[in-house]
Amino acid sequence: MITLNVKKSSARSIYVNYILETVDSSGYGVVTVTPEQKWKFLAETIVSEYGFNMKDRGYTDQQCAKEWLMGLPSCLTVDFSYFDIYNRLYDWGFLKESDTEKKHEKAHDLYWTNLAAAIVAECRKAGFPIVAR
Repeated sequence: MITLNVKKSSARSIYVNYILETVDSSGYGVVTVTPEQKWKFLAETIVSEYGFNMKDRGYTDQQCAKEWLMGLPSCLTVDFSYFDIYNRLYDWGFLKESDTEKKHEKAHDLYWTNLAAAIVAECRKAGFPIVAR
């Protein structure tokens, strides 16, 4: 977990909570109430929709999760526009409006990287690793 202005452990819990709040499995006909159900659903969905990247392109689980996230999955309502991502990062204390443009660009990329890292780690911890089948 890479952060700019926040401790690693705090950042991980912020990302994990954010992901859990934004999971929406209703369009998939799956009920996800508990965190375990949500991690299982995310792992299965990532593998189903982007697992080919792991087999065909040699992506790691984190690379696969990041690509999936950046494809704007309908089951995860995370912020995706630069404006919304920057505002979220300001709210979390990861970025300040006065930070340089270069730092803003790095923070934007880290947003996707850290979301993917949190998903992979939590899915694995819950017993649902992201593995191509």
